[in-house]
Formats: sequence, C-alpha cells, structure tokens
Amino acid sequence: MKRSTRFTVLFALVALLAVFRFALNQDTQDAQTPEVSAVVETEPVLSSGDAADDVAIWLHPDDPAESVIVATDKDRGLVIYDLKGTALQHLQAGEINNVDLRYDFPLGGERVTLIAGSNRTNESVIVLTLDPATRQLRPLPSVPINVDLEDAYGLCMYRSPKNNRFYVFVTSTGDGKVEQWELFEHSGLVGAQRVRSFTVGSDVEGCVADDQRAILYISEETRGIWRYGAEPSDADERILIDEISEDGHLKADLEGLALYRVKDGAGYLVASNQGHSEFAVYDRADNYAYLGSFKITGQAPVDPVTMTDGIDLTHVNLGPTFPKGVLIVQDHQNTHPAANQNFKLVSWADVMQALDLPDTLATSPAPHLPAQSS
Repeated sequence: MKRSTRFTVLFALVALLAVFRFALNQDTQDAQTPEVSAVVETEPVLSSGDAADDVAIWLHPDDPAESVIVATDKDRGLVIYDLKGTALQHLQAGEINNVDLRYDFPLGGERVTLIAGSNRTNESVIVLTLDPATRQLRPLPSVPINVDLEDAYGLCMYRSPKNNRFYVFVTSTGDGKVEQWELFEHSGLVGAQRVRSFTVGSDVEGCVADDQRAILYISEETRGIWRYGAEPSDADERILIDEISEDGHLKADLEGLALYRVKDGAGYLVASNQGHSEFAVYDRADNYAYLGSFKITGQAPVDPVTMTDGIDLTHVNLGPTFPKGVLIVQDHQNTHPAANQNFKLVSWADVMQALDLPDTLATSPAPHLPAQSS
C-alpha cells in the first residue's frame, strides 16, 4: 500500500472514530437528561406555521387559580389563555413577537397592569392592560414608541428597585442591538423615552430582567447567556454566564429566558436551549452555578415539547396542579393531534423533583408582585 493511500485510510478511520464518539456521547447525554411531563396544553394559536412564540404570566390579584397566560400569535397579535389552556381572547394587534408585563403602573389616578409587546409590523412597542374582572386585554393610549431597530424582535420589562420606574428592553437580530425605554404617565397617556442602547454582537431575542437585583439577562442565540446591569446609567460591561459549545450545557440556538424569583435573591435562571430541545437551570443565588437540564415529554393527550422559543415562570402557588408554580413554554410542533403551534404548562414541582432542587418557595412575595402572591 502506498504511503499516501495508508495516510488517507488512517485519516478516514480517525474521522469515523470521532463521529462515533460524538454520537455515543450525544446518546449518553440524552439518556441522562431528566424528563418531566407537560400537564396542560393550550388551544392552538389561530395562525399556521411558526406563529406561537412568547408568553407572560399574569397573576390574578384575588385568586391565583384565576391567573392567565398572555401569549403571542406573531402573525396576528395576542392570545389570553386560562390555566386549563382555554383561549379567552384573541386580540389582533400586529405581528407581536415577544410580550412581558409589570404590575402597579400609575395611569389616570389608578394602578394598572402594564403589558408591552414588540411589534414587528412597524418596529414599535405596543402597550396594553388587562382587566382583572374580565381577564381581557385592552390597548392603552400611548405616545408612539418607535424603536430604532431593523427588527423589533425580543422584549422584556423591568421595574427598578432603585427609583421604582418602569422600563422596557427591545432586542434585535443582526448585530443584536438593544434599546432601553423608560415608560411613564404623560398627560393621561403612556409616555416613553429612549434612555440607553448597546450592541450585543449577533442575533438576540430572549431577555429577562431581575427587578430585585437590577440585572438584565440576554440570550445571544449562537454565543451564550449574558448578564448586564439593568439601570439606564449602567455601562455596557457584561459577564458571560454560560457559553454555547459542542461539549457544554448549551447548543445553538439559545432562546427564551425566565426567572424563578423568590425573596433574598434565591431561585433560578432558566434558559430554553432550543437547539437541543432542553431547558437549562442555573442557581440565581450561587453565581449562576449550572444545576442541570431537563426535557419536556408528552403525557397523553399532551404531546412532547421541541425547539422552544419563549418561556415564562412563576414561583406562586397556582392551585393543586401547580403548587410550586408553573413553567410555560412554546412548542414548535403540536402533534397530538397535528395542529397549529401552542404552549405547554409544566408544574415546577415536577422540575424540582427531576433535578433534585431544594424547596425554595418563599413565605413572602417577591417585589412588584401582587401582595397576595405569596
């Protein structure tokens, strides 16, 4: 055998062995990943294709079991679901991609729930409220909130523990530019002023703000999870909490982020590891130590969850089905039966058991939640 031929054969064998070892490691990793079952699924969104995207949990001020899910149908607008997955309202409002909310916004002499959504129809932010009596959405009068972004993609809200002001962050694709806007009452309208902008580096959608510790978390889809300061005066310094890599915890694309917020800074940061159809959990109080990942399987008649975009999470006891709170996730492919995309609900108690997490449910509410959300 010629020397060049021997080299070619040897190279092929080495490459084949590398592929085999990668596949073996991947299968082993998958086999070791804990699984939890979604216990509720919502009715499908009205739009076909890749239409469902993001969610925000609204906590009812008197009865947590009457809380609802504010979800995006990014070809039409917003949907309200109850905790059984029944659609209570479909609101046409434009191509709303991401949604978030904060309580107790001062408007017209009252305190209202302020809901914000990134509108890709005209690169703007829409603002709404939710009536506790009817559990229906209602647009709020506002000044135009037109962002200077090519694609108003992701969105999250923040209420400062330092000055009690309300803010919204809007993220984008391309270089991952982020804008921070302050929202305030202005002559009976929701006023808005851009107070900060910075660039992450590449496509950015998922973000979540920590109202207790003045921190903004951002998922750069092909890089990892970043930690920024959430105040308008904060500089652009950042810390990489976890990085996407072949042998790490995260695989591209990285999408939604959510916080399990309890008092004294305890709880978890959760990330949708879309490229691996998993969810990674980090210790919020221990320098974001990685605690493990889990998959969401099906439990008839609910089908398994794959390639999740947006997520939201609460620690609040929402009744017997969700005694330690609920994790709500978008599902890319709704297969039982085949239908438009929808959202799945997972009891956080099941996640705690699967990952052997300690019971961190607080006896008092986190700041800026309704007083009875304990």
